[in-house]
Amino acid sequence: MGNVRNTAAILSLLAMASPAGAQTIGGQLQSIVTNVWNPLFLLVAVGTALLGVFLFFRGMMKLVEAAQSGGRGGFGPGITHIVIAAFLIALPDAAGIGMMSVFGSARGGGTLDAGSLDYNDGGMGGDFLSAITGGLANVGAVDNCLVSAGPATCMAKNLATNVVPMAIMMLFAMVFIVGLIAFASAIADIAKASERGDNSKGHVTRIVTAILLMNAPLFFTMMTTTLLNAGDSPITATGFNSNSPMLSYPTGSPIAVVQNFTQLIGHSFTILTFFGAWAFVRGIFMIKAVAEKGGQSGSYGMAATYIVAGVLLANAKFSACLVLGTIGGANMGSGFCT
Repeated sequence: MGNVRNTAAILSLLAMASPAGAQTIGGQLQSIVTNVWNPLFLLVAVGTALLGVFLFFRGMMKLVEAAQSGGRGGFGPGITHIVIAAFLIALPDAAGIGMMSVFGSARGGGTLDAGSLDYNDGGMGGDFLSAITGGLANVGAVDNCLVSAGPATCMAKNLATNVVPMAIMMLFAMVFIVGLIAFASAIADIAKASERGDNSKGHVTRIVTAILLMNAPLFFTMMTTTLLNAGDSPITATGFNSNSPMLSYPTGSPIAVVQNFTQLIGHSFTILTFFGAWAFVRGIFMIKAVAEKGGQSGSYGMAATYIVAGVLLANAKFSACLVLGTIGGANMGSGFCT
């Protein structure tokens, strides 16, 4: 009897939901982003600022050399170095200008200024990640699926509520850093090209691609609206939207098995959102690779395929509605079109 009571007590403890951050993937991702992103952003900003100072002095020396030689070689390379140096020293402002120029808006409330991501009188400080994303994603608690009536649904729920929201946020947060580095690299390469007279590396494409990376959620929202004309997408300008109706599969049946099945479908929509975001970002990286290396890294057509596939996959419910409604009529796709 004692063993039975002990077993029952253990099972009752296991049945309780675990805390959101208690040794779960979502909790670990949240910890990594919290501890890494701000220092990494500072490192990039300070590193590019130092590079900008170096290019500024290099540009001044080139102007002096051109003046001493009577203008032979031109003043263009020196002026270019100084302009590029100004962009690198004030990289957050330059990135904000680029994003506003392409999209008319930008992450971080539309501007990157002294109140959020720029230098200020108090030095480099502040929660830059919060300024960009609006705050950390919610990491849901996990349930014990060993004692669940629907283990598959339970495991899908744990992935959908604990892992996916933070994984999508981490993906876009790190892609922002990569885009910022790519933006600085493309600007710095313009200075190098001015010395060689080589303008064949697609600098404009690289800069635009970097801006797309820094604003991947906003670009995703624009593509969703353009391709699907769908509102309430699971991915918005600030990241993952867990309240999107695209993440649920409604049913009017009171049968428990049917309810578990519909919940499993809904959680599957959430999980597919991450893979859609991953494919979408991969497409942007392919554009960047083609601009830098040419046809060796694929083609713009292949990149566009990844981008479109990512949008369709992240909006799997709406995509299924379109396909099933086209093949079998409105009744076949009714569950996906609600």
